[in-house]
Amino acid sequence: MENEHRKGKKKSYHKVVLLIIVSLVVIFCVAGMIFFYNKYQDLKNNPELVAKQQNELVVNEIGQLMVLPNGEEPTVATVTDSTKLSSQTFFKDSKNGDKVVAYTVAKKVILYRPSVKKIINIAPFTIDTGSIEDSQNK
Repeated sequence: MENEHRKGKKKSYHKVVLLIIVSLVVIFCVAGMIFFYNKYQDLKNNPELVAKQQNELVVNEIGQLMVLPNGEEPTVATVTDSTKLSSQTFFKDSKNGDKVVAYTVAKKVILYRPSVKKIINIAPFTIDTGSIEDSQNK
């Protein structure tokens, strides 16, 4: 009879432990959902933050391929219609979705293709005229 009583206590102990574990898992899942929902709302309400994060990602990818100028935050733009740019030497090999990363202080502009993680072109950037000169023409 005493063995049956001990078995009953062990079963109830295991049920309590299981209930605690399941409760903790549920609490962590709910907390995670709340955290990511709040992050989603922050991004949804602040598209500039999303753009800044995407630009940082592009600059970091380019930084893996070449040495970038220090102490300067570049301007990043996306090629949306490469046919309009194809007459300019710098953009002759551009495709829609390519990124143009311009360092105005360092006077350098980079054409980068994120889809293949390759630099397509690099050229000096002249601020006087606001034009891009192809370094191969010099």
